[in-house]
Formats: sequence, structure tokens, C-alpha cells
Amino acid sequence: SIASRKAVEILDNSENVLAIELLTAAQAVEFRKQKHLAPTTKQLYKLLRQHVAPLEVDRELHPDISKIKSLIERGIIIDKLSKWI
Repeated sequence: SIASRKAVEILDNSENVLAIELLTAAQAVEFRKQKHLAPTTKQLYKLLRQHVAPLEVDRELHPDISKIKSLIERGIIIDKLSKWI
């Protein structure tokens, strides 16, 4: 039905937005001189950096966003967070 297709589209868009937000947050940590993070935040940062390198030179971000979105879709981020909390 139309409603189910729309729901899938909304979910996909939400995953893209979340992936972009996580990528942006991880990059913000790179800009900080002091990298004092809460334990759970530090674990999430490390997980993201295992899959996506810091942005040091200009590059296309779509592959990075796709990698993080894949972590979201496969439930890896939520599984890890539930263990760390």
C-alpha cells in the first residue's frame, strides 16, 4: 500500500540523517584539542572510526555515510550501545 511504501521511505531518510549526524559528531571530536569523552561516547566514536577514517582532506562523503548507515541498518550500533550502557 501507499502508506507502507511511505513508511519505508521515511525510515530510509531517517537512517541517512542519523548516519550524517554520527559522521558529523565523530568529525567534531577530531577538531577538539581535548578528547575527553564519556565512556559510552568514546566506544561509539571508536566504532565509527573503525569503519570511517577522519576527514583530513576534501573527499566525497557518500561512501562514509553509506558505511555508517549500514551499521545502523544491521543493528550493530544499537547492539553495541546496549552493551555499553
